[in-house]
Amino acid sequence: MSEIANFDVDSIENYLIEDDEKRSLRVLRVARERWRARYHVRRRDHHCWFVALVESGEGWFRNQDQEFEALLPGSVLCYGPGAPHEVRAAPRGLQCLVLNLAGEGVAAVLRARIGATHTCLVPAISGQAALQWQDLLRQCRHGGALLGEIAAHQVALLLLLLQRGRLAQRAASDPALATYVAARAHMDRDYADLTTVSAVAAAVHVSAAHLSRLFRRFDAGGAKRYLLERQLQAACHHLLDSDAGLAVVAQRSGFADADSLSRAFRRRFACSPGRWRHVETQTAGDLA
Repeated sequence: MSEIANFDVDSIENYLIEDDEKRSLRVLRVARERWRARYHVRRRDHHCWFVALVESGEGWFRNQDQEFEALLPGSVLCYGPGAPHEVRAAPRGLQCLVLNLAGEGVAAVLRARIGATHTCLVPAISGQAALQWQDLLRQCRHGGALLGEIAAHQVALLLLLLQRGRLAQRAASDPALATYVAARAHMDRDYADLTTVSAVAAAVHVSAAHLSRLFRRFDAGGAKRYLLERQLQAACHHLLDSDAGLAVVAQRSGFADADSLSRAFRRRFACSPGRWRHVETQTAGDLA
């Protein structure tokens, strides 16, 4: 396989993230790129994991010796170490949201969330994934001492949203998957009113034990973890976008009280909600 490297790219936004923590998934770069007509890359390998969501335009992708697949708005492109791949832009070019990832856990996460480590998904991805990606870009613009941790958290949620878009295509023909997708949708929508997985199970008319089996089948993270991640993401949003006290933020995000929020926040981000808010709002103010 002869290599080609015509990187005909305009970087609309490009953020390199310094993160020295020993995470199983580390975010190296977040970007928005425009691949122009002459963009053509053929490689035997890549030094890190690459995930892109096509916002506009067209192109083609193939993995190893497979046939080319079309890249269209909504398509997700994924490749990384250990597999030859080829990417070409169509004459009109294309625009992508881009992630570069590293870490010993990335391959397993991509297999669980996207279905493969080297693939192209057809354009059926939820618009929420694109919005989450754009929110990640906003956090990168702000910067801050905790950006590496925040980016890892947001990418984990982004990959969950990509998985939901993929699973939605299959749910109509699989009742068990349809129940699982419905449970996740319920947590996304009503996280502030949910305190237990049993309440989620009741909402989709199954037992808590059955819901746990469904999550073991379709999602290695588990139902409790998914709900907690959704609530923590909401808490981060309320901390940044309002001056509400911790008790109010906890209530809006689905936690029993401020102490419960603080404990969960410290386990996830290694700092208190108040400290996280102070650092992030101060950084945003300095950049304003």
